Amino acid sequence: LSSDAFWAIGHPEKVIDYAYRAKHLVTLAAKALTATFYGKPATRSYLNSCSNGGRQALMEVQRYPEDFDGVVAGAPWNYQSHSNAGMIWTAQALSQPGSAIPVAKLPAIAAAVTAQCDAKDGLVDGLIEDPRKCGFSAASLLCTGADSNSCLTAPQVTALTKLWQGPVNPRTGEAVYPGWAQGGEASWAGIVGTVPTSLGLSYYANLVFENPAWNFTTLNFDSDLTFADNKVGRLADSIATDMTVAKNRGVKVLMYQGWNDTVLQPGWLPQYYEKVAASMGGIVATQQFARVFMVPGMTHCYFGPGATSFGGVGQQIPPSRDPAHDLQKALENWVEKGVAPETMIATKYTDDAAATKTIKMQRLLCTYPKVAKYRGTGDATSADSFDCVSP
Repeated sequence: LSSDAFWAIGHPEKVIDYAYRAKHLVTLAAKALTATFYGKPATRSYLNSCSNGGRQALMEVQRYPEDFDGVVAGAPWNYQSHSNAGMIWTAQALSQPGSAIPVAKLPAIAAAVTAQCDAKDGLVDGLIEDPRKCGFSAASLLCTGADSNSCLTAPQVTALTKLWQGPVNPRTGEAVYPGWAQGGEASWAGIVGTVPTSLGLSYYANLVFENPAWNFTTLNFDSDLTFADNKVGRLADSIATDMTVAKNRGVKVLMYQGWNDTVLQPGWLPQYYEKVAASMGGIVATQQFARVFMVPGMTHCYFGPGATSFGGVGQQIPPSRDPAHDLQKALENWVEKGVAPETMIATKYTDDAAATKTIKMQRLLCTYPKVAKYRGTGDATSADSFDCVSP
C-alpha cells in the first residue's frame, strides 16, 4: 500500500489486485517459469515476508492454500480496516486541545513504564517480555507543578491513555483494535503527530472513501468502520480463522511481531492467534500447523533494543543459519521433517548496522502463549539462562 494510494480511486480492479489477486497470480507465474527453466516443478514453495507482506502471507494461506507449503508472516498487517482506524484514533486523541505529546516527553514516559514493568520477567534489562501484563497508569505521570518534559498535563494524560487503550466503538463500548503496547514509547516519534500516519490516512481517504480531501477528524468508529469492513476489509483483511484446508494440506505457518512495534499495533497478533485457536480446536491443536513468537524490544519487523535477528525478512543475518537461530530454516525443518520449533534463539548485535557483527546478547523466543523468564542465575546475555514458562 503506497503512502498515497491515489491509484485506488475509481479503480476497484486495482484494489482487488492489491488485496489478494496480484500475489497469487505472480506466484503461479513464478512457479511456471521455474518449472520451464529447470524442466520440473519446485519441490517446495515458501514465503517469508513482513508487514503488508505478512498480510499477504496469511492471505495466501487463507485463499490459496495450494500456493505455498509454508509461510513466515512477520508483523502481519492483516486487519487493515481496523489497524488503520487505530492510527486515526491516535491522531484524533492527540489533536484535541492541549493533548499533543511532544517527542521530548517520550523518554520520560518510556522510563517510567520500564521502571514499573521491566522486572516482571525476572531480569531488569530494559525489555518488557509481555507489555499486556504491565498495567502502567498514565495518571502517575501527571504534573504536580510546572509542565516539563518529565511529566504530562491532564489533556496529555487523557491522550496517552487513549493511545494505550486503542479505538473503541462509541455505540457499544467494545474495543475495535488494540492500542500501542506499553514500553516502546521511546520510539513513538512517528506516531505522536496530530495528523494520522500516512498509512492510516491514505487507506481511509483513498481506498475507503475515495476522497483525497477526506477529514480524519470525522471518522466514526462504529458506522464508518462497518463501511470500511464491507467495502475494502472483506477483500484485503486476511483475518479468516478457519484454516482447515491449509492445515489438512500440511501447510505450516510461523508468525512473529515485536512488542515495540510503532508502525502496527502489536497486541493484535496474539488476539488474532487466539481467535484462530478458538476456531481450530484450541491452542494445542492450532500449534500443530501455526505458531506465534512475540519479540520483546523489537520495533517493526526488525531492530530495536531487543534481540531482533532470527531469520525474518529485513533482519540482520543470524549467526547460524540453522533451525534454532533462523526462522526460515525452522519453517523448512517443520515442513520437510515434521519438527516444529518450540523456541527460537534471537540475536542482538552490538551494532546492528555494522558490516562486522559482534554478538551483544542472545535471548529465547517462546512459542505463544509461553514467555521467556530468567532463571535467576547465569549469564543474562545468553539464551541458555532463560526458560519458556506459561504466563
